[in-house]
Formats: sequence, structure tokens, C-alpha cells
Amino acid sequence: MLHIVFLILKIILFLILAVLGLLLAIALAVLLVPIRYRAEASLHGEIHARGRISWLFRLISLSFSYQNRPEGDEEGLKTEVRLLGFRLFKRKEEKGKDEEKETEEKESGETEAAENETPEKETPEKVRRAMDAGEPVTALEDRIDPVGPGDQEEGLPGESPIFEAPSEIPVKKASRERGSVPPKPPEKKPENHLEDSWREGGSPGGPGSRLLAWAGRIVSRLRQKKNRMAKALRKFRRRLYELARKKERLTALLQDEENRRTAGLILRSAKRLLRRLLPRLRGELSFGVEDPYLMGKILTVLAVFYPLYGKTFVLTPVFDENRLEGEFSLKGGLRLGSFAAFGLRILLDKNFRRLLRQFLREGGI
Repeated sequence: MLHIVFLILKIILFLILAVLGLLLAIALAVLLVPIRYRAEASLHGEIHARGRISWLFRLISLSFSYQNRPEGDEEGLKTEVRLLGFRLFKRKEEKGKDEEKETEEKESGETEAAENETPEKETPEKVRRAMDAGEPVTALEDRIDPVGPGDQEEGLPGESPIFEAPSEIPVKKASRERGSVPPKPPEKKPENHLEDSWREGGSPGGPGSRLLAWAGRIVSRLRQKKNRMAKALRKFRRRLYELARKKERLTALLQDEENRRTAGLILRSAKRLLRRLLPRLRGELSFGVEDPYLMGKILTVLAVFYPLYGKTFVLTPVFDENRLEGEFSLKGGLRLGSFAAFGLRILLDKNFRRLLRQFLREGGI
């Protein structure tokens, strides 16, 4: 009995180890196996380019090609996705051809069925021609379509319409208006010259009161502008104080020896990651533009990146002429493990973790 229990436990343990081993193998494959890419291009009047992106010994691959002719015969971009060597998606051209064949077959079948079902009927003109040719009338009666009552032509010349439109009957308008009451004339108030003279002297509606109201409005507007200016000045002073405080903290942060060591670690790790990510470029290219000013700008930008491509890629400038000819190829790989190692190397630094917590807690420097 115990032997059977131990055997079952052993099988369960082996299954667990197998699942863990499979998960570990998948994780290592995702982290360590690179995503490889390769591309080639040729520019000699016509543009020819092709490339491939693959992972895990072409377990999954994406290939593409492009061809363009200057005469306008553009083949365009063609892509192909494969999994374990089997193509997953058809190209648009093949799908279009299959759909055209299916539609042609359907149309041909429909036309054949329509020809078999509906016999051909002749028009009266064809029948008259046959009668002139000498065919018997009895044989032609079946070939003429019967004309129904709804198919007769209407509006023949010389015929009068059966019904005529009734003449317009003038309608008399009602002359009496209902409920019309004449408006009452406005009542005139008695003139009071004493009251008018009192108002002109200094009453609320006189020129003195209007002058006081205008002065009060000006004073209120000046007070509002003064308050706004004072508020803006306080905000500006507060902003200057915050900037000065941030400057002091930033200088203290940069002058600290631990922070300098952390910054050096980040720069060295970033350079190492960039060196692994950059593709290997080979080939030669001759280019040029008619504008010398623009050509100088292009050469200035390319001179900055000369240490990266100078050993394997040759650039030949051509002045006073528009030209772009040459051949080049590039290949490289991307590993997710490189990004993971970069992040892990930085996170293991104690000072970086302290700075990260401080930044997240305070929301800035």
C-alpha cells in the first residue's frame, strides 16, 4: 500500500518538475534568444529592398520585399508571416484572384440559368420584318407579347383628356373682424415744473448723481486692477522662491558623491545597452542635392554619427546634382534580457532606490 502511495507522489512530483522546467525554458528563451533582423536595399534607378525578422531559429518569421520602378510600374510591398514554416496569411493579390474566379463562376452560372429559364421574345418590329420576309401570320402570333391595359400609350396626339381640372373658385374673405377693440389712448400726466427743476438741481436723476456714479465705477475698476496686480505679484514671488529652492536642491543633488556614482553607473549601463542594440551597417551610398546650403546641413548632421558607421559604411557626397545611388545592408538582434539586465543593474543600487522613493514621494526634485 505504501509503495503505491510513494509511486503516485513520485509521479506528481515529476509532473510538477516538468511543468516548472518548461516554464523556466520558455522564460529563458524569451529573455536570451534574440529577435534577429536583416535587410538589404539597392538604389540604381529602381528601388529593390527585402528583409526578414525572425525569432528562435525562424520558429516565427516575418519577411518582406519592396520593388519600385521609375516608369511607374510599382509592385509595392509584399509581406509574409510564417509559423513553423507554414504561411499564416495569404497575400492580398492571391485573395483578389480567388475572389475574381469565384465571382466569374457565379456570374456564368447565373447567365446560363437565366437563358434556360426565360425564352427569347421578339419585339413587334422583328415580327413585322418577319412578315415582310413572307413568314405565316399564325406562326408569328405566338411570338408577339400581349399588351395589357396598363401598357397602352397615353397622351396620343389629337386626343382630349377625359377629366378636366376644376376651375379655381375665388374665396371671399370675411369682412368683419371678431373681438377687435380700439386701443385706449395713453393718459397724460400733469406737468410739474417744480419737480423738474428740483431734479435738475441735485436729484438722483440729475447730472450730479450721474457724475458721482461714473466716479464710483472708475474707483471700483481701479481697485479690481490693483487686487489683480497684487495677486499676480504674489504668485510671481512664490514661483521665484520655488525655482530658487529647486536650484539649491539640484546643486546639492549633483555635488553629492553617491549621486555622482549612481549617475556614472546609469551612463555606463546605457552605453553598453546601446552598443548591443545598434545594427551592423555595411555598404556604400552616393548622394547629393542641388542646393549647396542644404547639402552642407546634411553633411554636418552626418559628421556627428561618423564614429558609428565610418568603418563599414562609405558615404560619397555629390555637389550640384540630385543623386541617390548605392547598396547597403544591415543586420542585428534585440534581446529582452539586455533590457532586463539594464534595469536590474540599476535597481540593485541602494542610492538609486533611495532617490526613486524620494522622487515618487515628493513628486519631483
